[in-house]
This record gives sequence, C-alpha cells and structure tokens, in this order.
Amino acid sequence: LENALSALRFDFQCVELGVTDQLLSCWLENISANGFYTSSTLNFEENVVWPQSTPNPVGTPFYYWEPNEPLNIRSDKAVVAYTTPTSESKGNKYANNSGWVLIIPQSSQNSGSVKLCFKTSTGGSAVYSINLPAYTFKAGHRYTYHVKITSTGIDMSLTIADWNQRKSSYEIDFNE
Repeated sequence: LENALSALRFDFQCVELGVTDQLLSCWLENISANGFYTSSTLNFEENVVWPQSTPNPVGTPFYYWEPNEPLNIRSDKAVVAYTTPTSESKGNKYANNSGWVLIIPQSSQNSGSVKLCFKTSTGGSAVYSINLPAYTFKAGHRYTYHVKITSTGIDMSLTIADWNQRKSSYEIDFNE
C-alpha cells in the first residue's frame, strides 16, 4: 500500500547576516473559495482516493501553530515551524513536534488560493503572509517551503521529495 497522505513543512530564515527575529506563530488561510481543504473521506479502490471536499472558509486560520517559547530565526540556520512543544490548542496535534503537517493530497488551479501567515517578535501585531503558488500535493510526497525574510520582503522556495527520500533532488524558487 502506498502512502495515502502528503506532508508539508515550513522553515524560516533571516537572509541578512547578523539579523535575527523570533517566530511567534504561523498558520494557513484560504483566500479564495476553491482553496485548501483539511477534511475528506478516504476511499480504497484500486488506488487510494481522496475525493475533494469543501475547502476551509475564506479568512479562517487552519493548522494554527504557536510555540510555548518563540523560535529564534537566524541567518546561519533555518528554524522549522511545528517543532517545539505547544499546548494542544496551539497546534501540537498537527505535527506532534516533528515539523511535518500531514495533509490530504490535493491540487489548486490558481496561484494564491491559500496563503502562509506568520507573526514575528519584531513585527509586533503585524501578520506577514505569502501566497502559495498553484500546487499539487501528491500522496507519498513531502513538501518543504523555505521562507526567507529579507530587509525588503519575503522570498519563498519549495523542495519536494518522495516520502522516504531524506533530501530533495530539486528546488523551485518562486522569486525568479
């Protein structure tokens, strides 16, 4: 039996040397009615099938995560969200501190149907967000989004690997 789920991971890094910040929370949020969905019914046929379900409501946070202690974002090493202890209501149940959020395989037709949102200590109450490009999350694959915080904005790239492959063989840069 093949893996029936996909996995998402988000790591954060400050690009400029010597610049640091702290990750306070992160979550996903739909920005269109045909966005990301978090529930469905698994059908066992010849292949594992997840029929598309109703997407999460627009503007409602899902997979919300907030660590008990802020995570230090540095230039020399990326910090991974969903990896430190949290209370059950703050996201521990999504990844069990592994950093991998298990999701239902799905696709979007449009870039910008879902966005990654996060807060940092230097941003105060500001919410930073970056739209995820059109996506296809296939069963048995892991997707790592690399968020790079610069002095002028946010850059993001993606690496994709098979479930059992330790490192990705390629990277997609969304900023070029």
